[in-house]
Amino acid sequence: MRLRLPFVALLALLPLVAFAAASVILVDRQQERSVEELIRHATDAAVRTVDGRILVTRSALEIMSTARSLEIGDRSVWNERAERALRQRSDWMALELRERGGATLLNHRPAEADGIDPAIRAAQAERVFRSGEVWVSGIITDPAGRVEPVFAVSVPIWGVGEVRQVLTAYVRAWSLNRVLMEQIVGPDWIIGLFDKDGRVVARSRSDTAFDPVVGQPVHESLAVALRSGAEFFLSNTRQGQEVLSAKAGSVAAPGWLLALGAPAAPIEAAARRTVYMIAGGGLGALAV
Repeated sequence: MRLRLPFVALLALLPLVAFAAASVILVDRQQERSVEELIRHATDAAVRTVDGRILVTRSALEIMSTARSLEIGDRSVWNERAERALRQRSDWMALELRERGGATLLNHRPAEADGIDPAIRAAQAERVFRSGEVWVSGIITDPAGRVEPVFAVSVPIWGVGEVRQVLTAYVRAWSLNRVLMEQIVGPDWIIGLFDKDGRVVARSRSDTAFDPVVGQPVHESLAVALRSGAEFFLSNTRQGQEVLSAKAGSVAAPGWLLALGAPAAPIEAAARRTVYMIAGGGLGALAV
């Protein structure tokens, strides 16, 4: 009978241990879901803000495309209006008006647009001539490093039955970095924006407009995660830090993706705490 008493006491404590373990698991899972919800909302807010900035440029170009000076071909009046637009929009590096026949008028800040490859500019306009739709390019970098990275937003100007002209703004990628920084929730959170070719357009950890990472392919672990259909995923930064991330696609720039991540270490620590508490509770019960 005396030998059975410890077992009876153990059996009496098991429901309490199980309840405590379940409570710890529930609390930690709720904390994890709270972090996931915070990441999801921050990701959605960040991509909407990026879209808003791109759509502002698109709207401005569409308004400019209705100018009377374009309709009647008054280049001097148009040139004055384009220069005024560049003075008002610090995020625009250059404005280009391209005719279907190949004639081009490029307005830009002194020496800043010289590094934009003419072949890239021609290809950008040609896509709009062919499709008749607004086109947002991927990141455009200067191999010589003289001109800061940009992306292009182009709108068609219709004539009779065809696109007569294409109006393009070359926008500083650095202007989107400021947008991303405003969406940071925690001090160690990171955000990256990537074009349809998987190259970095902007990132929260840039310290300069000439960040050498901009224009480079994303880290392989992140590239794999971005191609997956997972809502949340673990990936590694270029510094090897593991982050729990969510992604969202851009509406204004089809094919662009934004990923926002929070350090995975605190979440993993919570999971380990759960295991330790359950194990500790079980050992405590056995020691009674």
